[in-house]
Amino acid sequence: MDYKIDDSKQRIVNESLELFKKHGINYVTMDIIAGNLGISKKTLYVNFQSKEELLSYCLNNYAKARRQKIRSFVESTPNIIEALVAIFSYVTREVSQFNPLFYDELSRYFPQLSRELVDRQNEEDYDELSRLINQGKVQDLILQDINADIVAKLFLVQIRHIVDYELFPINRYSRSELFQQIYVNFIRGIATYEGQTILKDLVEGHRYFELQP
Repeated sequence: MDYKIDDSKQRIVNESLELFKKHGINYVTMDIIAGNLGISKKTLYVNFQSKEELLSYCLNNYAKARRQKIRSFVESTPNIIEALVAIFSYVTREVSQFNPLFYDELSRYFPQLSRELVDRQNEEDYDELSRLINQGKVQDLILQDINADIVAKLFLVQIRHIVDYELFPINRYSRSELFQQIYVNFIRGIATYEGQTILKDLVEGHRYFELQP
């Protein structure tokens, strides 16, 4: 599918994504979206034939923006430890902005879209994380004997369990706390002494907020 869209469609996608993030998918109807945009439902259907098509555009738009944001962190930070913390802090914040219903309803009612999103995101995250780990070795901030392939896959497996609501009920564990526990201990486990010192300074001083452009 060609996801290139004009400004009017982009506005619809942006508004719809925010509604989906806040309320989940089922609650948000095409009537609600049209009302929030101040347009007729007919105009909305001229641009998108169905809610599923609109949701697909929203997911693609979100994934693209996420990739660009991650690349900006890599380019704006002086070392891999700070890049990893900036990326993971950003993702933690993003996770906390999604209503837990979103992912549950996506997998239940739109399984194909859910698989496409998960598969694409896992592939991109694996490639990026593997590259960063190897770059960290060059900077002597990541242990040389770390197998980037295995470690990246193990990390992504842990991340997938964040949306396991039986293992981590949402009334007991916030998604942001879970993600922070995973990523801080992940970096500690693969970092050299110098890398761990940088991480300690960032976490104890809450300096990871400074890394957000």
